[in-house]
Amino acid sequence: MKRLANILKRLCPPRHVCFLVATTILGAVLFTAIRLVLYIANRELLASDIDSDSYWVMRAMGVGLRFDLNLAFMLMLPSAVLLAIAHFLGDKARWATHTSTAWLVISYSATLFTAVCNIPYFSHFQAHVNAMSMKYATTGMGDLMALVQSEPQYLLYFAAAIVTAIGYSAVIVILARRFRLSHPSEHRTQTLIAIAILVLLYVWADRGFYLRHRTLEPRDTKISNNAFINKLGINPIEPFVRSLFSSSDTAELMEHDKARDIVIKEMGRGTTLLKHVEAKPSPWRNMVIIVAESCTAERLQREGATEQLMPNLDRMVEEGLYFENTYSSGTHTCNAIYSLVTSLPSFVDKHPLQDGLERPLNTMLDQVHSQGELTTLFYVTHGPNYDNVRSFTTTQGFERLMSRNNYGVETEKMWGVDDHTMFDYALRDIDAEWQQGKAFGAVMLTCSNHSPYNPPLDVGFTPSTTEPEHQAIEYADWAIAPFMDMARTRAWFDDTLFVIVGDHGRAIATDFEIPESINHVPLLFYSPKHLAPAVRSDLATQMDIMPTVLAMLGLEHTNNSLGIDLTSESRRMIPFGHDGYIAARDHHWLYIYDVHNDIPYLYDLTAEGDMRTTNIASEHAAQVENMHSYAAAMTQAGWDIHNAHSTWQMTHK
Repeated sequence: MKRLANILKRLCPPRHVCFLVATTILGAVLFTAIRLVLYIANRELLASDIDSDSYWVMRAMGVGLRFDLNLAFMLMLPSAVLLAIAHFLGDKARWATHTSTAWLVISYSATLFTAVCNIPYFSHFQAHVNAMSMKYATTGMGDLMALVQSEPQYLLYFAAAIVTAIGYSAVIVILARRFRLSHPSEHRTQTLIAIAILVLLYVWADRGFYLRHRTLEPRDTKISNNAFINKLGINPIEPFVRSLFSSSDTAELMEHDKARDIVIKEMGRGTTLLKHVEAKPSPWRNMVIIVAESCTAERLQREGATEQLMPNLDRMVEEGLYFENTYSSGTHTCNAIYSLVTSLPSFVDKHPLQDGLERPLNTMLDQVHSQGELTTLFYVTHGPNYDNVRSFTTTQGFERLMSRNNYGVETEKMWGVDDHTMFDYALRDIDAEWQQGKAFGAVMLTCSNHSPYNPPLDVGFTPSTTEPEHQAIEYADWAIAPFMDMARTRAWFDDTLFVIVGDHGRAIATDFEIPESINHVPLLFYSPKHLAPAVRSDLATQMDIMPTVLAMLGLEHTNNSLGIDLTSESRRMIPFGHDGYIAARDHHWLYIYDVHNDIPYLYDLTAEGDMRTTNIASEHAAQVENMHSYAAAMTQAGWDIHNAHSTWQMTHK
């Protein structure tokens, strides 16, 4: 019996290896548990009938387990190497074993914390955390913490992320002590062989435990036609790290000269891209552009919504010129502000308001302001420095920025004053400009329809729903009505062209790789005296608003952008995007390209049933190439113009 016991003891893995195996398996289990919580928190996304039954969920969880084990083995690898080295260091082995433990503590703390925080982020954007989210965290940490503290759900996940990271770090330390990691193994050769086997197992784990030559890739999660199922399968650390390494000060979607040639051909303006627009008679002197926070067109009745959350905008759409195929440049407010002001597209994983703040881009609005045609005003409800709005707007043609500091109202709300407070102040401000005989161009950015939702209930607004998000939508719509009612009483009303556009939408359903509702926004031109009600099916983006408005106002300017005048020009397709994606759309096709993972998606918008949301990129290579060239060229050219690249220097002052 004693001999048998000795044999069994020798067959048991060495304690250093037991430590590595235990931390690796437990780490993978935690990542899988986090994925399960992600699924539970977003299971309403399976409401559609597209590959949404339990079979597909289980398949996604199985694929996800492979990614989790892959990551766990990857985190284990440096620790294993350090423990192997420690066996050759004699008395100095402790620094290697302590470093091994420290590595696991730090790496698991960071990855588990990120994975838990990814859950609420995914619920909002239907996308995993990425470089863009990191930029918000690093440049606006105070605002981020205020948002977390003011939103119970976010605070809960933040606390859970900290507890998970610290808790597992403690487990790692306990296991290191339990297996006496700092003491050399009594069987060095056996231990080194076992560690070598674990390292070799990583090679297999890196292939998703398949017998194949290539490594596990994000494309391996594309198991169905349900975008949520596919995204459920990947460990969020994978796309997060890829986007961080891909995010830099340069954008190389396409060779610069090639992008220039494609754009010049598409725009039809000649080699300089410049288009001079002469002054002409116009019934309007002024413009007011309302940029509505998180306003998706999918909430409008004409788009099929049944909740009637936006009755005022529904009514105005019937009374104005409405563009039903308008898509936001990106999925963050900074993208909308940038594209509205500069008429350039947004960039992949870049914050456009944080680059080139001291370099005027000679925007069209800056041109007419410099000529004394308009007093340019920008209104926000929140602080002036959030998203670098003040630096950007005052550099690119706005005379003044009004923010929470200007309204004379004390508030503890995360996003500053309520929308109606900003509108009331803007009315008085505009009245003052008018009384001085000045024409005005005002942009107003609402924010009450942004979480944390806290609409005022003591100003005459009575919600018809009980859900906080729906109440915020109702309030945002309600606040526009008194503003427009008061504007109708002003002498300047008939001389003013009003524009209402969403800054971006809201992911309220899953259909395509980029949810339709997150980029599809309303665009309404409103002037009852001079514009007959009409619905236009032209493809439009936020880039097109300023060229269209200035042309309608009859103001002389030079269009040096990628925007078009929707009253006289049209596009064969439009570019837009999401974090990590570029996209193009026409009336027939939707093309989406995952930049970091080199995955194309093509959808036939004319198809019916499940076929409409089926990725058919592999079956239409020519169409993919056509739309990819357009989307990549527009995005690349916009980035080059933004940075005054040598190929586009003539478009700047």
